[in-house]
Amino acid sequence: ILEESRKARLQLSELQMRHEEMLKLEKSLVEVRDMFVEMAFAIEKQGEQLNCVEHFAGQATDNVDSGKCDISKAEKRKNRTRK
Repeated sequence: ILEESRKARLQLSELQMRHEEMLKLEKSLVEVRDMFVEMAFAIEKQGEQLNCVEHFAGQATDNVDSGKCDISKAEKRKNRTRK
């Protein structure tokens, strides 16, 4: 009986250690999941910022084109008034 009791205590100790290791692993997995969630949020935010930059770059291109057209019209008017 003493031998069986000793084996049972040893098994219990091993199971408790495994349980603690599993809890540590679970905690690590939760941390990794949280990191992925944060990365996904950051990527989404960067995507929004890129869309905003793209929008303003498009507006800038349109404004430059419009400015070129206005300059061309102004030069034509200037040349007409000089004649």
